[in-house]
Amino acid sequence: FSSSSLLFFSQSSLSSLLFFSPSLVSHLISLFMTCILLRAPRPLCVMCYAEHIADKCAVCNKGINPLPGHGGKISLNGSNWHAECFNCSVCQETLNGKPCIPKPEGLFCKPCYAKYKAQKKKH
Repeated sequence: FSSSSLLFFSQSSLSSLLFFSPSLVSHLISLFMTCILLRAPRPLCVMCYAEHIADKCAVCNKGINPLPGHGGKISLNGSNWHAECFNCSVCQETLNGKPCIPKPEGLFCKPCYAKYKAQKKKH
C-alpha cells in the first residue's frame, strides 16, 4: 500500500475504504476544501447545498452561497438577500451598508420611501 493513500468516509456505522494515487488524493482534498460542504448525513457540493439547504434570497429566490468570496448574505427581519439583490424596490440603488426601510411592499431607501409614503397619503 505504499504507493496508495487511504481515505476513510464514514456513513452511519459503515466505513468504506478507498484507494487512490497520492496525486488524485491531493486533487480530491483541494476539491473538497473549495467545493464540498459537510452536512449530515452526507457531504454536498455547493450547487446542491444552495439549491436544497441554503437560505434563499428574498428577491431572486436562489440559494445564497455560504463560501467566502461569493458576495455574502444580508439578513433583516427574518429575510435574507444576496448582497447584489439588496436594493431599493423603487430606484434599484444598493442598500448594502445604507439605511433602509423594510416594508411588506419591499425594501426602500429613505428618499424613495418618503415619496412612496407621500403618494400613499394622496390616495
